[in-house]
Amino acid sequence: MIIKALLLDCDGVVVDSERLNFLCWEKALQQIRNQASLKNLPYDCIIGIPLSEIFSLFEDYLHTLFSETERQQILKTKNHYYFQLGKSELKPIDGIQTVITQARQLEWKIYLVSSSIQEKLAFSLITVNLHDAFDGSFCGKSGKLQRCIANNPEAQS
Repeated sequence: MIIKALLLDCDGVVVDSERLNFLCWEKALQQIRNQASLKNLPYDCIIGIPLSEIFSLFEDYLHTLFSETERQQILKTKNHYYFQLGKSELKPIDGIQTVITQARQLEWKIYLVSSSIQEKLAFSLITVNLHDAFDGSFCGKSGKLQRCIANNPEAQS
């Protein structure tokens, strides 16, 4: 079998964003629900799980239920904090540039496959200066390949 492409996730694989994501969740919960604190919950408990499960985990931990309206408010607030704090907090995962360089030397295409929304993905990659390292991305519920984050001329082929 000949490998011709490399598929990577963004959060925790390309961009070191997991602790920031958790911090933003906590800040959003505190803003929407003043008494909410995730103080004794480890940040890695939300890594790799879907959004609905993250809310269920927080509901169990906080012994509460969130309405759909509250969930939307919390998510919007969490993303606001991510865009605000990410400017100074995000960095690339150690070694990812080497992986990208080696894949390019092998003439592989490199794509991101992420459950994140396109805006968050683009922001993260631009912030860590990796926005032109990929041939495209497949994000969240978009259901289509995105090329808007790629400045790589080969990405248009």
